[in-house]
Parts: sequence; structure tokens; C-alpha cells
Amino acid sequence: SLVAGGSNYVRPRRNGLRWWGFVQAQFQTNQFSEDQLDADGHPLNQDQFGVRRARLRIDHGWENAFATLELDAGTLNGPNIRLRRAEASLLYRGDAPDDVVPLIVLTGGVTDIPFGAEIGESQRDRLFMERSIASTALFANEADLGVKLWGGYRFLNYAVAVINGEPLGQDGFPRDPNAHKDIVGHVGASALLRDNLRLDGGLSFYTGQGFAPGSVATKDSLTWVDDNANGVAEPYEILGVTGSSAVPSQNFSRWALGLDLGTSFVTPIGLSRVQGEVVIATNLDRTILPSNPVLTGSDSRQTGLSLSLTQQITDYGVIGFRAAYYDPNSDLFEQRAGVTHLRNQTYWVLSPVVGVTLAHGRLVAQYDFVNDKLGRNDEGVPTDARNDQFTLRLQVDL
Repeated sequence: SLVAGGSNYVRPRRNGLRWWGFVQAQFQTNQFSEDQLDADGHPLNQDQFGVRRARLRIDHGWENAFATLELDAGTLNGPNIRLRRAEASLLYRGDAPDDVVPLIVLTGGVTDIPFGAEIGESQRDRLFMERSIASTALFANEADLGVKLWGGYRFLNYAVAVINGEPLGQDGFPRDPNAHKDIVGHVGASALLRDNLRLDGGLSFYTGQGFAPGSVATKDSLTWVDDNANGVAEPYEILGVTGSSAVPSQNFSRWALGLDLGTSFVTPIGLSRVQGEVVIATNLDRTILPSNPVLTGSDSRQTGLSLSLTQQITDYGVIGFRAAYYDPNSDLFEQRAGVTHLRNQTYWVLSPVVGVTLAHGRLVAQYDFVNDKLGRNDEGVPTDARNDQFTLRLQVDL
């Protein structure tokens, strides 16, 4: 269908009580997997069965109010149940029916971050297993705590939020370490150009302050280095360590701009969708190579883009392909053999996907060809780290 259904942060608010959910069970393999433990005793094996998401959501709408509660459970990082969404909203519909995005909505609580198109996609409806690498690097998850003003009129929609700036993680919501709140917003448009062609897009912005933790003062101390490995403390092996003064915590500025464009059209074999998104940011990486300009002494500049194509094949099949690029720091240098080089830390992820769909579920397989420069060859030159991944997922809707 080419009917515009909105996104997770701009969507209709229907009257009455509704509930829905879904379960995503999957098997995943990764070339990085090892039958070993890391230094903290955690398994390095990544070839395993798991439950990626098990969601249950309840919506209740009235003429001028709306409430949403959504719980999420999973097993990939140990069994966990957490709050995914908890929204309290006041709204004004005007003369619009309840199946249209309201004119003005004020929402508070755990709500989706209005930046770009991928964050707004429903995890239930998204064909690809996860968001692209740039989106997940800058936004660890889709939700944060805050207040949001949003709505729509005809083909236009908008959303502006003031949030803590600490998105939902695997352990829930971390406490906001600074008093400054981040501001994020998206302005978009969606138009049905013909009966079989829809065009949509938008602009996004993000501005805020990150937090660089300081350190406590330390005292002078002694340390023993057993140079000759004889188990006896020799006088020359006793070394003094000078204490250090406390270093205060500091805030730093971070921002991002994004552009997303997409089109949906009907072909003889089914619905087609082409989606593109580009983002530039400074000091906003929070998962791949977390930004800390206070520690490094310089800002880090991020660039990301993604381009995807999905094709429905009759009522029972679907295929897709996504190319995603991410550079976590475009201004990083290193020395190799006494020569200064621009350090290449870029990622390219190519993701073909194929699936079978039924009325209440689907079976989807995706292979991620990951090319990054985190590995090193024998000469110390950056090379592909070989961390391709395969995922087979079975999803059933409640």
C-alpha cells in the first residue's frame, strides 16, 4: 500500500484501546566469533540462537489525549526486559479524523528520537535486520527520555524534542551526567504524486553537549616490576609512581545534520521502495568509536550514508539490498614507519536480504559484507578485519 502511515515519531493517534506485539527469533553467525573468553571472562562466541526482540505494546487514545506503553524483551546480551516506550500525550486534531496525524501533539516520557528516516522505522516492519551502521553509531537506540512537540498538516510533518541525550541502551536508560539537554528535530513531507507513486523526505538536526568524565586525585605510590621473573623483589625493581591531581569532568559540543529521501512505487510484481539517507556530525559517535574531544584534544567529524532498495514479489516474497558507509573520524592521523598518514577507519557494509512473507509472519535471511579498516596486516597497514555476519530471523506478529 502507498498510504502514508507515518513513522514511530509522527503517526496517527487513533481513539480507543489497542494492543499489538511481535517476536523475532533468530540465528546469527559472525567471522569474529571465537570459542574463547575475553579479559573480563565474557564469551567471544557470536554464533548462536537468540531472541532479538519480543515486544508488547498498548495504546489508548481519546479525543485530546493519548498514552502508550511498550515493553521489550530479548536474550542477545543475556535475558532482559526493559521499557521501550512510555508516552503521555496531549493533542489537538482540528477537523481531522483520528486516522490522520494530529495537528499538534505534546508528548513526554520515553519517546522516539526524531532524527532521519531509519530511526522512525518500525522494527516490526523494517525488512533489514537493524539500522545502518552510521545510524547505530550516532544513536545507540531509537528512544530517549524527554519532551516532544510534533504533528502534521496535509503533506507536511514536524517533530522537535528536548531530550537527555543518553539514548536507551542494553541496560536501560543511563542517568544524564550533565544538566544540559539536547535538542533534536525533523521536518518532512510526503506526497502521493500518482496512484502508484509516493515521494517523501525530510531534514534533521541535532545539537547538544556530551560529557567527558574526569578522574580523582591519586597519591604517590610504589610498584614492583619483576624484571628477572625470579619472584624476589630486588632493589632496582622497586619503582616510585608520582601521584596526580584530580581532573574535573568537562562538557563538549556535539551536533548533526541529516537529509533523507525515499520513494515508493507499484510495479507489476509488487511494491518497490528506494530510500537514501546522509548525515554529517561532530563528536556524536556513541557506539563504534565513542567521541571524546576532551581526551583526544581535537574534535572528531563523522560522515554516514545509506542507500537501500526493497522489492515485494507478489504477496509472499521480498528481496532487498542496502549499501551503507560510515567514517567515525575524518580528521585522524597516525604514524607508520616514521611517515604520517591519514588513518582510515571507514566502514562499508553491503547487505543483501531475501525473505518469505505470510499474513502474520515472515522468514528473512540477510548477509552483511563488512569492509572496515580495524585490522592490521604484517606491516601494520590497516586492512579489512574480516567480520562479515549472517542472520536468519523468524518473526511472528501478535
